[in-house]
Amino acid sequence: MKKLLLIIGIITICSCSSSDEETKVELEVNLNPPEWIIGTWISQDVGSNDFGWKFETNNAIQIVEGGDNGWNLKETATGILNGYDDLTNQNQVIVEDITNDSYSVKVTFYDTRPSMITYFTYKFVKISDTEIQWVTAPTSINPLTMTKQ
Repeated sequence: MKKLLLIIGIITICSCSSSDEETKVELEVNLNPPEWIIGTWISQDVGSNDFGWKFETNNAIQIVEGGDNGWNLKETATGILNGYDDLTNQNQVIVEDITNDSYSVKVTFYDTRPSMITYFTYKFVKISDTEIQWVTAPTSINPLTMTKQ
């Protein structure tokens, strides 16, 4: 009987793992631009090349001069969210405000730790079905009018 208890004890001790490794679940940001803003919006007012935004059903991508994709809002926010152990949900990084004629996205950037934060708000206002204004555009032309392509 002692041998049986000893064997069971050894099996129990050997089968238990004391691994301290935690698997972090990758979190993803989900954007929800309103239907009226979905598409590509370009301004000809900044330089001689295309500049604007491309809105998808779950993302917003800034278009830099020359028509290339620039800053990808979803990828950036997802990277921020997964870069800090203290962040547990997308609302800590990105908050949307959606109405029938405006769409704004507030992005929180963390600098080395979540206690040091910077906010940027990107706000767009619908002028018509073919024109919007980027109200918070970081250009000398503010607000920046963009036309749907």
